[in-house]
Amino acid sequence: MPKTLDVKMFVELLLSDLPQPLTEDVTDEIFKLIERSEIHIEEYSSLMSALGHKVVNQWIGRYTRIVLKADVLKRDVPSSNTLCGHYSKLSF
Repeated sequence: MPKTLDVKMFVELLLSDLPQPLTEDVTDEIFKLIERSEIHIEEYSSLMSALGHKVVNQWIGRYTRIVLKADVLKRDVPSSNTLCGHYSKLSF
């Protein structure tokens, strides 16, 4: 079982909590959702303790793309959240 499987399950939960339709900024929206929820920030902190900040953030982005079967439109877009510096816009 991959060490990042918990990150994938977290992303799937977060995606189900986002309003539809999803936009190309879905990854940024996921991080903003984490910021606004005490429960989500606790899970995020737990994942960071286990895997490290960089790994968790990279895999949140990667699993978002994988779960949505999306393509990257643009990389290194400055984020509007405080948890990650940049994200990729997605097309699905």
